[in-house]
Amino acid sequence: MKRPSKVRRLDSLVHQIVVARSGGRCEACGKTVALDAAHGFGKKAYPAIRWDTDNVFALCRPCHRHYTNQPNAWKLWYIGRLGDRFVDLWVRAKLTAKHDQDALAYQLREELCRTKATAPVG
Repeated sequence: MKRPSKVRRLDSLVHQIVVARSGGRCEACGKTVALDAAHGFGKKAYPAIRWDTDNVFALCRPCHRHYTNQPNAWKLWYIGRLGDRFVDLWVRAKLTAKHDQDALAYQLREELCRTKATAPVG
């Protein structure tokens, strides 16, 4: 089943933001290969933060697969990456807010522009 076009657009924007934020490098190992958008809190289990860029990390496929198969290692890794922001993200994860997808797309496009302007070069 295909995702609705607005959902695909939002997923794509978040992917672009996290890749730009990481300078095109895997946030776990530093490789500059194709990168996935890996969610700290699962996007299906925690839909309130599916498109929250604090919850998404740029990982290469081998690292994404490794952490998918090692959930305890994954939790330690992303909690370490988030630091003090983890508690705030956890609170947002528990919300049951319905997203205005058009407004969210606008906000993510703005964030993408800011991120690209300040991101490290791969």
